[in-house]
Amino acid sequence: MLLLLDGLKLLVAGMGMVTVFLCLMIACIYLNSLIASRFSHVLPEEPLPSSAPGSKGKLSGTPANQSQSVLPAVITAAIQMYRRENRNT
Repeated sequence: MLLLLDGLKLLVAGMGMVTVFLCLMIACIYLNSLIASRFSHVLPEEPLPSSAPGSKGKLSGTPANQSQSVLPAVITAAIQMYRRENRNT
């Protein structure tokens, strides 16, 4: 019985330490967000370029509507290939 009580004490102590650690971590994240919002005017957000200058990648500068029209065809082709390869399983 004494061993069971020792285990229960250890359980409560461990859960208490985890709870304190998580509360401390939440407080640090909250304080960090307050500090970051106070200095957000120093580094204004700029949109990221779609591709690096001079890169001639196949997908660089692809309009969103073109990629949306290709997506169903790619998905259909992938499904057909999967069904062909796994027909006998």
